[in-house]
Amino acid sequence: MIVSTFTEQEILNELVADFTKSVKPFAKKVARKYLSANKAAFTVGSTLVLDYFYLTSRNNNKWCVIISYTKDKRASWSCSACCVTQGEHRSNDYYIVRGLSETPYYIKLSSHVVKRLQERGRKLPAPSHEFLPCMIFLPHETGISMNYFSSKYIGHFDLLDGVKFDSTHAKMVLTKNGVFYAFRTDNGNFHFKTFVSPEMTLSNKGKVVDDCLGLDKEAFFTLSCFALHQYWNKHLYTKAALEMFLYKFLPQATRDGGIPKDPTILALLRP
Repeated sequence: MIVSTFTEQEILNELVADFTKSVKPFAKKVARKYLSANKAAFTVGSTLVLDYFYLTSRNNNKWCVIISYTKDKRASWSCSACCVTQGEHRSNDYYIVRGLSETPYYIKLSSHVVKRLQERGRKLPAPSHEFLPCMIFLPHETGISMNYFSSKYIGHFDLLDGVKFDSTHAKMVLTKNGVFYAFRTDNGNFHFKTFVSPEMTLSNKGKVVDDCLGLDKEAFFTLSCFALHQYWNKHLYTKAALEMFLYKFLPQATRDGGIPKDPTILALLRP
């Protein structure tokens, strides 16, 4: 069982073991049974069902599991899950493990982040707040993380949300469902510290920054992340949406491999 005294590597090892030996086999069994009984119900491109489950792993960790059924080119079903643990202050921490096909890493969310998701995010069809961390990424979505080194804004969110940021590792992380402020550890894991809606980051109430299209830094960062999100998640957008924003904001994106990934300023949160 994951406890607050675990090292990062111990947490990651247990999350990977849980997901591969407990969560994935469970989801596969449930999905096969559902698909076998509901073949005729599929329509191309539409999500038919979201099923929610609680699961206790072999390591005695509590998991929230969502299975979604969609007929598309990638897969007929997908699974998203988060591990719910007790943190240092007896409030829940939530862990998502990703990158299993390449380099595994985890994302940690506190109860504070989940609360902000409830308050500021769009309404997600979750039966309980414990399932919200499972829904911050869409199936097959790559999150975009960019360095966010403005001490002014980091200080602003310190005051707003009562959380502390390490400015040397500060990140803005954008997903289809919103914007997270986070830090990345030296081992490549992410601790999400708070959540804001895109509307909040695009309010453009700050000081306009030179060479930032007449926007304040936060709005410019958000739009930059959004363009990069479209680039690495083209399957989540219509052709019209890509033409309207991505190819205008980043004309070089029309070429395959047209945008270099600089690891010093940009990281991809692979599924």
